[in-house]
Amino acid sequence: IATWALTFTPLACLAPPDAVIADVGSSLRLFGGLRPLVAKLMAGARDLGYASRLGIAPTPHAALLLARAAHAAPVRDTARLPATLASLPLALLDLPEATCATLREAGVVTVGQADALPRDGAARRFGADFVLHLDRTLGRVPDPRAPFVPPPRFTGKLDLPAPVHDVEALGFGVHRLVRDLADWLLARGLGAV
Repeated sequence: IATWALTFTPLACLAPPDAVIADVGSSLRLFGGLRPLVAKLMAGARDLGYASRLGIAPTPHAALLLARAAHAAPVRDTARLPATLASLPLALLDLPEATCATLREAGVVTVGQADALPRDGAARRFGADFVLHLDRTLGRVPDPRAPFVPPPRFTGKLDLPAPVHDVEALGFGVHRLVRDLADWLLARGLGAV
């Protein structure tokens, strides 16, 4: 998915265990705006056999949170993040379970409630990483991410469900492998005719 996402953007990052973050801001004009780009992303993921949910926000953490919460409306302005994310469950953030459990016991279950905690006390109780995570989610500090780099060599394999005895039956498999190769080439800034 990350290699394929690089056909739409110069920057994609892995967000384990099950997400890819793509910075599409610089690609909007190339694809005709946000709506057509989102349609291409959703259709492409579906064509690759994946169910997907998109979160669109000015920070990677916020985009992940919106995707996990199935919040479809894009948030384009960092100033709108606190109000938009306030009611979302804190459990959707990538926080240690012990931190979430302690906050839950104290009645703090949403992003807004966690953000309203006194910063110094929250940092002492849960560590500086907790406050940094909230600040990155809300766009108060940068969120640097390691870019995904596609593998240097293309390898593709497609197991067929049954023996094939004619060329026409191989068409589907060949088409799929060629599409994967084309995505790999585009992600590496290459191409073929």
